[in-house]
Amino acid sequence: MDAKNVDKIPKGFELNDIELEMKTQRSKMKQNIGDSFLESKTILINTFDNGKEVRINFIAETDDYDGSLLNSHSHIIAKFLRGEYCLTGGSGWWKYEFCYGKSVNQFHEEKGEKRIVINLGKWNLDHHIEWIQKDLSRKPKPGKTPKQVWHYYSSGDFCELTQRPRTVEVKLKCRYDPSNPDSVAIYLMEPRTCEYILGVESPIICDLISNVNEYGIFQFTNEE
Repeated sequence: MDAKNVDKIPKGFELNDIELEMKTQRSKMKQNIGDSFLESKTILINTFDNGKEVRINFIAETDDYDGSLLNSHSHIIAKFLRGEYCLTGGSGWWKYEFCYGKSVNQFHEEKGEKRIVINLGKWNLDHHIEWIQKDLSRKPKPGKTPKQVWHYYSSGDFCELTQRPRTVEVKLKCRYDPSNPDSVAIYLMEPRTCEYILGVESPIICDLISNVNEYGIFQFTNEE
């Protein structure tokens, strides 16, 4: 699966700012070409005083998802839910790996050298439920198919700066591009030291998000 990636986003740049800018840019893309969509493009979102740039890689997309991935790749979805099929992304020095129901890692590797890995969080259902219950707005609304769900991964590698384990909130959102059905978008934020937000947008999520329980956990059965 080819990944369309977003570099790690610096501290001080809020998730709402990113989402607002993404909506604005997508709206412009639609207005420019009517009912069709542009090909994937990278947009400069902001430049910080230190010269760090935040760029979002936009993937052409449509709302007309027909469940084609579920119909033709149910074995991939089953492996994804078992944590055996991981999604990776990132175009900077650090890359990111999301293994559903297992862990979130950031890593760096070069040919002939040992892979450097930092675990940002591990899956623990009890910790996730406790996190959801602290803020019930994180729960999916009953009777409605959510546009996105949030999962909490805790007990990551120890952070020297905070003297606590790392944690990461994972935002899982449906994104489908009929011209590139295997496309994935991944970005990472660090709003607080060693507390991360990982955004994952993929057609795999489209097949799962309509069937979640009260805690946003995907419910899917498949006989292989």
